[in-house]
Formats: sequence, structure tokens, C-alpha cells
Amino acid sequence: MSSLLLFSSAGNHVVVAPPVPCLPSQESALLRLKRSFIATDYSAIAFRSWRAGTDCCRWVGVRCADTDGRVISLNLGGRGLERSLEYLDVGGTNFFGVIPTSISNLTSLKKLGLASSGFSGEIPSSIGYLKSLSALEISGVGILDLSNNMLEGPIPIPQGSASVLDYSNNMFSSIPSHFSSHLSDVTIFMASGNNFTGNFPSSFCGITNIQLLDLSYNKFSGYIPSCLMQNANSLQSLNLNQNQFYGELPDNIKEGCSFEALDFSSNWIEGKLPRSLVACKNLQILDVGNNQISDSFPCWMSKLPKLEILVLKSNKFFGQVAQSTQEEKSASVGVLDLLVGLNMSHNSLTGPIPSQLSHLTQLEALDLSSNELYGEIPLDLKTLDALTVLNLSNNKLVGSIPESPHFMTFSNSSFLGNDGLCGLPLSKLCINTPPSNAESHQSERKYVDIFLFLFAGLGFGVGFAIATVAAWGIPTRKQS
Repeated sequence: MSSLLLFSSAGNHVVVAPPVPCLPSQESALLRLKRSFIATDYSAIAFRSWRAGTDCCRWVGVRCADTDGRVISLNLGGRGLERSLEYLDVGGTNFFGVIPTSISNLTSLKKLGLASSGFSGEIPSSIGYLKSLSALEISGVGILDLSNNMLEGPIPIPQGSASVLDYSNNMFSSIPSHFSSHLSDVTIFMASGNNFTGNFPSSFCGITNIQLLDLSYNKFSGYIPSCLMQNANSLQSLNLNQNQFYGELPDNIKEGCSFEALDFSSNWIEGKLPRSLVACKNLQILDVGNNQISDSFPCWMSKLPKLEILVLKSNKFFGQVAQSTQEEKSASVGVLDLLVGLNMSHNSLTGPIPSQLSHLTQLEALDLSSNELYGEIPLDLKTLDALTVLNLSNNKLVGSIPESPHFMTFSNSSFLGNDGLCGLPLSKLCINTPPSNAESHQSERKYVDIFLFLFAGLGFGVGFAIATVAAWGIPTRKQS
């Protein structure tokens, strides 16, 4: 459908048979609309011509394009239907243009679905006159979904209660200052991919029920408010990726922190990682990649017993990956038993690759590329049977690559940029290299950008799903 005219004052409609019959998908959509009306004498008369298996372009109130059978307008005005429609879902259609202000005539409307419908422009203020509208929904009770349109202006304040609000991927430019007062029942708020600017709305700090907050891919700037981190007693997942925040991360996190996933990547954050993160005992994912953080390797994160994914790439981390003493080395990496992804690429790390990394038996992705690491590749790394992605390229590693069947499954791009390395899968052969610790150079890993996509299972419980996506042309194992 290309355009929509809802409930105008026109009474009569002349039906002209078009050259091309109605498309089956258009007929199906109109029949679903018919079923949305309460059965009354008015609706029986108005939809008398709307019968399955007949040309919908001949139905009363329907007009199609002459060339392709698409419905281009729908006129149901003057038929007494305005008070009998309770549910209207135009999601997934091909409408264009603005949402008609005449939608306010649907005084009995309780649910309205608009997601992925192709509408542009601002949401008409006349929607506010729909007093029976509990929420704009498509997926179920309590879900307001306006995602994937081209809607502009301030985001609309939800009518009635809703537990899930999704404004993602539009062109909304602001969040009303009093918006947070309407979020008492909201547990999931997603508004990524819009045009929000200015400081982070501190009013979100006072919301006690939100478990997932996603404001990624916007243009927010300024400091991340300390109250957001300090009062994190219910917030489990926070995604501020791809904004323009600067300054240091707040270091006032309290005991009882409920964070499970944090994504601050691709901003202008500087300073050190906040040590108070150790209060977040349930933290599983931390991504601060692509910032300006200047710090040493966070050995103290061994106090996070559930940490699985740690992305620190493209910052200014310095020093050795592990401490100098054996006891400190064990504490720095050996306690992170659940870690499945570690990305420290594009920093200024020095020293040898610590053999204690072999203690991370669950590790699936390891990226230490583009640092200043030197020495041989620890032989113990070949015991990491779960490792499928490895990148040690562009360092100062030397010696022979271990002749391990496990490591032979990786491609040569995992080792490139280390002039002192030799042996398969590199084309440079080793000459008179004794079979010693040199085999401990297992480094075959490509760019791994472990990227968080935070999404919430659309149930009404407390859980949410966390999926990790490996991207950036990762050199994984070769297919056998």
C-alpha cells in the first residue's frame, strides 16, 4: 500500500475496475484490517463487498494503482466505523508519506502498530486524543514499537503502561524533559540509531525499573553522569556505543551493582578504567574499545567472577599483559575462568605474551594484534582447544610458530607483521631451529571485534539475552 486516507468525511465512492487486478498480498492485508473491526451492523454493511477470492480493487472504499494492482488509498469514512475499530496494525507495509491526522477519529482504538511501515515526518499530536490507546503495539501487550521508520521530532510519550519501548532506527532528535515520569513500568528502553544530541538525559538516573537501556548510535556528548553508574541497582544492560561522550567513566559504583553488560565503545572516553567496577559481580561483558583510555592491563578484573567478554582494543593501554611475579601473573589472568573473548588489539602493550593465558580454558577469541609484544609464543597456548579466533599480527614476536595441529587450522594472517616469526603457515621457513620453547609461538588469530548487540527477550520477566557478534573480517580457523 502506498498511501493512507483514514475515515474522511467523503461518503460515496465510485468503484472503477482497474486494468490490473489486486495483488494477493494487498487482499490479505485488507482482510486482516476487516477482522480488526468489531462486528456490528455498520461493519457488516461497510465490508459487504470485501470477500476473499474477489478482486480487492473492486471493493468499496478501496482504490488501486492502474498499473500494478497496488492499493493506493483506503476510504472508510462516512460508514459509522470510527467507533468500532479497536486494533490497527500497519507494520511491515509499504506506506509512504506522513501519518494522517485523521487517525484521531478512531476513538475506540486501543492498539496501533506502526513499526517498519515506511511512514516519515513527525507523529501527529492528534494521536494524543486517542484516550483508549493503551500503547502503540505490534508484538503484544505492553510493547510500544516504532522502530525502523523515518519519524522525526521528539520521541512520543507513551500512552498507558508499557514494559518495552522501542524507538530505534528513526530520526528522532530529542527526548522530552518530563519523559522519565512516564517510564515507571518500563523495563526495556531502546532508542539507538537516532539523532539525539547534547548531554545524556540525567532524568534516566531516577528510573528504578529499567533493566536494559540502549542509546547507542546517536550523537550524545558531554560526560556520562555519575548518577547513572552509582544508582545501578536494577539496570543490567547499558549500551552507549557510538556516541561522542568524553571525560572519564564514573568511579562511584556501589556494592549491589546489577550490571551484566556494559558497552561504552567508540566514544572519546579517557582516563583509567573505574576500579569500582569490581562491585559488579554479575558483569559478563565489558566493551570500552575505540576510546582514549590510558591505563595498564586491568589485572584487578580477576575479581569479576562472571566476566566472559573483555574488549579493550584501540585505546592507550600500556605495560605488560601480566605482572612481574608469578603470584600476580596467576591473579591477573588465571582467575578469569569464564572468559571467552579477550581483545586488547591496537594498544601499546609490551613484554612477552604470558603463558598464563593458557589457563583461560573457555577462551574462544584472542586478539593481541598491533601492540609491541615481543618474545616467543608460549607453547602452552596450544592447549586452548576452544580457541577459534586468534590474532597476534603486527607485534615483535620471534621464533618458530608451534607445529601444533590445533594451530595449523589458523591462516597466516594471524601472524603477519612479526618479522622474527617463521614456520607454517607463514611462507618464511625456520632454519636450524631446535624443537624447544620455540613451539610456544601459537599465534594465529585475526581481527576479532567482539561486538555487543544487546537485546532483551521480549517476555516480561527479568532476563535478557546477550549475543556476541564477531566482525571485522576475523581470521578464524580454516575449514578442513
